Amino acid sequence: PGQGRYLATGGGVSNGVVVYSTNAQTWFQLASGLREPHSIRETVPFTTGAPRYVLTTSGGGIFTSENAQTWTERVSGVTGTLFASAWGPAAGTGAGGAHVVVGASGVILRSVNSGLTWAPAGPVSGVTGTDTFSAVEWIEDRFVAVGSSGLVLTSRNGLDWERYDVGHSNTLSSIAYGSGRVVVTGSTAIRVYRMP
Repeated sequence: PGQGRYLATGGGVSNGVVVYSTNAQTWFQLASGLREPHSIRETVPFTTGAPRYVLTTSGGGIFTSENAQTWTERVSGVTGTLFASAWGPAAGTGAGGAHVVVGASGVILRSVNSGLTWAPAGPVSGVTGTDTFSAVEWIEDRFVAVGSSGLVLTSRNGLDWERYDVGHSNTLSSIAYGSGRVVVTGSTAIRVYRMP
């Protein structure tokens, strides 16, 4: 949610849309013609004149917008699909915090200027170009990313990441958090972990 409204995105290669609702029941279109969008996230706190929203797409696309209607493409430096993004008040990033984007080919990108420019995170031991990250969230005081082959990574600044051994190699696809526990869904099960 942002500006008192809910935002959602989806669609195909050339007909992706952004829609909004104030009650999660009736929806209206804000933007169209986007390239197969996968996720949309808001910057909090928002600074006037800076991008408020970050949108990720197939083909390595990262777009930013102040109003979720007009979108500007940014240079990501990658060509694979970017599946998810998250914003958090990460350590050492100042009041603007950090955006993190994850996707195919083991890609993790970070921006500390509201999505205007992006840089790859440092190499992570055990993560290769054949891995895919499907979800990332800011949880308590760190980013948590999950993906193929049982990948679970955490980072306090979005740049330096640590991998955790979760004891299996199933694909992990989504993350939720509550009561000090991280809930991860995957290809064969739902797993619950305590924050380290």
